[in-house]
Amino acid sequence: MVHFCSLPLLAESTKIYNGTAQKDGKVIYTEKHFVTHSKDGVLLRAKTEYKGLDGSLIATLSSDFTTSLTSPTYEMIYAKTGNREGIRRDGENVILFDHVKGKEERSKVLGEKVRTEKILMGCQGFNYYIVENMDKLDSSKPLPVRLLIPGRLDYYDFRVKNLGPDKDGNIDFELSIDTWIIRVFASSLYVKYDKKTKRLLWYKGLSNITDANGDLQNVEITYSYENS
Repeated sequence: MVHFCSLPLLAESTKIYNGTAQKDGKVIYTEKHFVTHSKDGVLLRAKTEYKGLDGSLIATLSSDFTTSLTSPTYEMIYAKTGNREGIRRDGENVILFDHVKGKEERSKVLGEKVRTEKILMGCQGFNYYIVENMDKLDSSKPLPVRLLIPGRLDYYDFRVKNLGPDKDGNIDFELSIDTWIIRVFASSLYVKYDKKTKRLLWYKGLSNITDANGDLQNVEITYSYENS
């Protein structure tokens, strides 16, 4: 007998890949990504587990791409503190939220002008936008985008530039920061993709995992894949 309630699950597929983050040449944490697509290859959702070198959970990131590829609704939960941050939607409204456990949640609704002036990008939306549009991004024409930072209830303007192929034929992209105030932390973010498979290979820039003191930190992350 066919159990029809199980058919939607069978129509989805989940791929797994891993990230190893280094700072000053030393591994500081790992990432495990679970990415689910529909049978037609449409990105549906993703979950990432961040763990320390002892295997303890640092944070969990859950994203839903069904309303937007570039700025998915998502929630980042930090295991040790229980603090949460992310993006949610209420109709057309995009809402940034930040909740320190034991305190009242802070939130900010983005106005129509902020939402429509430039492409909104949040969290992993940058990566998947590049994957979907890699062949369309002109190396001579940087793309202006707006990056959402829920933990600060704010956004910053960036430009995405196709840097072209490296010596191995992989494609490099730069996310350069227009807003001067955040240049204190990082002037640019860099990513590298396999041209044929469009897989993310490497990232260099600001981490969404803070250091032991709760401060922002810059990392280099290399990625490996468990299944095709």
